[in-house]
Amino acid sequence: MKLRRRAFSCLFSLLAILAFSISCQKTYSVNPVSSSSGGSLGTPTSTPNYCQTLTPVPSVPSGIYWGQAFLAISNSSSGTFEIADVYLLVNGNPEATASVSIIGPGSTSPLAYNGNQTLNGVLYAVYQSTSIPYQAGTSWTMKTVTSIGTAYATMNTPGGGTAASDGSQVSWTYPGELNGVQVVNGTGTTTYTTNPCASVTSPAAIPASAYPASGTYAVSYYAADITTNIVGGAGIFFMEEADSTQITK
Repeated sequence: MKLRRRAFSCLFSLLAILAFSISCQKTYSVNPVSSSSGGSLGTPTSTPNYCQTLTPVPSVPSGIYWGQAFLAISNSSSGTFEIADVYLLVNGNPEATASVSIIGPGSTSPLAYNGNQTLNGVLYAVYQSTSIPYQAGTSWTMKTVTSIGTAYATMNTPGGGTAASDGSQVSWTYPGELNGVQVVNGTGTTTYTTNPCASVTSPAAIPASAYPASGTYAVSYYAADITTNIVGGAGIFFMEEADSTQITK
């Protein structure tokens, strides 16, 4: 089966979850701390630095290792896209026979094996589904059952993002550990963006200078959470909601 990834255009260059586009991929720190923040459970990063490498290659790739695992949704005028992926190693090798699922409120969705793919120089088995009923503010567990055992991680999904009708602010019902905003005009020029290596609080004000002239603008905003608390294994698991709203000035 052909791997279906990078399935739609990024809402903006800082936003894309790894599922969307390498050219607009943001990166994450993976230094764990003991406290949780935003909507996450488990072990999110310390003071977020999202400009470090997302996926560390294990120095001793033994056991169950997730090069990356994620649950994500994108909402825009063109529709909604949902995706869940796991990049899996078992004792340093891609394993095509694992049973992988994402478990949410009242549902268990299997992730099918979609071939092998190289990430950061390492060949992984990739499991994927694009029919996940993402719900912000709910608990989800990613689970991999392999030939040597089971690994899983649980977090609450961030999101519930909305933009003011005049484009003056965005907010999230369930803010993430990383929240960000970008405004792009009708010619594709970015007129405002938040720091991709930090986070904004909710609500996040958008200055009037983001709209320097009359016209239509795309206000894009995201909330993301991340953990390295993989029970029975190691690696990284993150969740993200990305939204885009058209504003006319």
